[in-house]
Amino acid sequence: MKQQKAPEKIELPSNLKIALVHDYINQFGGAERVFKTLTEEFPEADLYTLFYEEDETNQFLKSRIKGTSFLDKPFVRKQHRAFIPLMALAANMMNLGDKYDLIISDSAGFGKGIRYKNTPHIAYCHSPLRYAWEPDFYLGTLFSSPLIKAATPIFKYLQWWDKKAGKKPDLLVANSRHTADKLRQFYEREADVIHPPVDTDIFYYDKRVKKRDYFLALGRMIHYKRFDLTIQAFNRLKIPLKVVGTGPELERIKSMSFSPNIEFLSFISDEELRR
Repeated sequence: MKQQKAPEKIELPSNLKIALVHDYINQFGGAERVFKTLTEEFPEADLYTLFYEEDETNQFLKSRIKGTSFLDKPFVRKQHRAFIPLMALAANMMNLGDKYDLIISDSAGFGKGIRYKNTPHIAYCHSPLRYAWEPDFYLGTLFSSPLIKAATPIFKYLQWWDKKAGKKPDLLVANSRHTADKLRQFYEREADVIHPPVDTDIFYYDKRVKKRDYFLALGRMIHYKRFDLTIQAFNRLKIPLKVVGTGPELERIKSMSFSPNIEFLSFISDEELRR
């Protein structure tokens, strides 16, 4: 396959007023890494999000956040998935008006649905609204089939809202070809593909590095990531596995591990991860 050239960096006018929008900031996963990169690329931009939980990974954002929604409450930040049906309303109630020259949303659901007037909007999408379009897959490990079926009217509403929100941006960008296919299927529109950024000063191929004698599982401990399947497999294989990550499923995943060859590590830096 012919390697594509990296796009040339576009210099924007220095006086351009930019708003950056993210779904919510109460964790630090892949989408938040992308948003962090956007905040570094546009250091003067104002930030908006449905709710914000300050911790050691995102405290640098606090002074730049200009608006949150009515959901920005401690109990919501701790149990935010219980409030998914209200997030569409929360996004609709956040109105940026016409005070910006450009809006860039970084979203796996609700951020792209924020209100504004005639402002150019670029939406970087990590996924359509997962729970709305594929509830059996994303919620099947949490709720029974009858309960998911009973919630069908909620999912139908969220599908309607998400498709409508997905039609709003002037430019839709997907983080992968897989996501672009999903956006074509659910939003009925095409998306350009720009893969998430990688810090090549840390993560790069080095042929001098020898292959280690263990496997690595890395990510947020959340039900649809299916770390449970990884643990079950390595319990049976009895070969070394290091698991890195935190999240609401961490204690449950730990309780499933009975192999002495499985080691859990807390949050580690990229530099440590490289090693």
